[in-house]
Amino acid sequence: MKRLRMSRWKAWGWGTMAFVLLSALSLMLPPMQSPDEHAHLMRAEMLARGQWRLQLPPSGTPTELFGLGGQVDENLALFSFTFVAIATHKNSATPAQLRQNYQYLQWANSTRFSPATGTGYYFPLIYAPQALALKLGHELDLSVLGSYQLTRSLTLLLSCALIALAVYKCAPNPAVIATLALPMCVFQVISPTLDGLTTAIAALAISDFWQRVRSPAPVTTSPLLIYACLFFVVTSRIHLGPMLLLPVYLAWQQRSLRAWSGAAILVLICLAWTVHAMVSMQEVRLYAEHSASELLRIYLAQPQMLLELIWNTLQHEGRMKFYWQSFIGILGWLDTPLSNVQYQLIGASLGMSVVASWQLPNQCSDTKPRLVMIGAALGSICIAFLAMALTWTPYPAEIIEGVQGRYFLVPALLICYSLGNPEACGGKWESVWSWRTGVAASSAATSLVALIFTLHERYHFVF
Repeated sequence: MKRLRMSRWKAWGWGTMAFVLLSALSLMLPPMQSPDEHAHLMRAEMLARGQWRLQLPPSGTPTELFGLGGQVDENLALFSFTFVAIATHKNSATPAQLRQNYQYLQWANSTRFSPATGTGYYFPLIYAPQALALKLGHELDLSVLGSYQLTRSLTLLLSCALIALAVYKCAPNPAVIATLALPMCVFQVISPTLDGLTTAIAALAISDFWQRVRSPAPVTTSPLLIYACLFFVVTSRIHLGPMLLLPVYLAWQQRSLRAWSGAAILVLICLAWTVHAMVSMQEVRLYAEHSASELLRIYLAQPQMLLELIWNTLQHEGRMKFYWQSFIGILGWLDTPLSNVQYQLIGASLGMSVVASWQLPNQCSDTKPRLVMIGAALGSICIAFLAMALTWTPYPAEIIEGVQGRYFLVPALLICYSLGNPEACGGKWESVWSWRTGVAASSAATSLVALIFTLHERYHFVF
């Protein structure tokens, strides 16, 4: 098993370097620029105040604040919606001017209702890091901006620690590194939302699974780490439900009642939460004729309708280009694309990383776990389309709305890990270490340079 792992100090060293680099990079990004970041921040504030369930707005709530939500600090809401105006281009002030105006804004210690639309689908504990940081900011009497920065830093620190642990458990191949370094992935990691955190948790689950199935000796330790990671991933990113195939495969491999029981309990808990969320969040679609659960029944009764809808979406002019570009990175609220040259360079470097990572399955007799990971990835992509058809697309429709390339980052990690790892299989890693490292480093550097230039051009902002 030792050969599968990177040195502990090397892994944590890389994690520390990543945290320092990304912390500096986050200074170029104003608050609330990640999609739905304001809703996630409001949900974390509600959790910090002990509100676990979203509530209907009180009577007399203005139309623009309508939706499931809860009570939040007035000045935190003011701070949030002020910086959202940068993303929506509704404020003529520059990000630097807004920072200057609001850097001393203190907590109001009075509350108002704020919507947190869409966040009710996610298991509340996934917001624990953000809620803890907001609570600390309030208790330490930090400014609202200081509390936000603490929230961003704590979320980033946890994400980097999880990725470092994933690297320690199973050394990543160049394709994994290239995917984690994509501008879209890094942009989400430096934002205090769920995307970066859940991507890091998913990477840890995949790495632990990969280590277990490719270890030269049988792994007898309990798979509780995978169970915990997948619980948070699946209950906060419903489209990643097919990742539950990983513990099911481990149970099949071990052929023990204990392993089967653990996998079954995990699947049932995740399924129960998904059903609960779909039923309880029907109010989000008050302006639609059908709730998510009603649409699910319609599509289950007529599956050909759903298949035709997916096919029309994939055939729609410009959709595949949008998915590809938003997978690599369309920053902000889908208003800040990279240049065409940057997309081409990053795409080429990603392709080179895939080639550098590929290993024939028969070299390690690992065809079955590879197929499981690829199947989980493809299933997750299909469910992403289904989820958007149920929650974001009016019925009837010709194409599915709301699907973005960033939803495919974790499925891409599954496929990238399945490409192989020569060191884990006793390949000639030492003789090819330099060129593989070069491919991974050049791909990561290309993505980071593109991200830096794009952030500077869009925001001209440094804390």
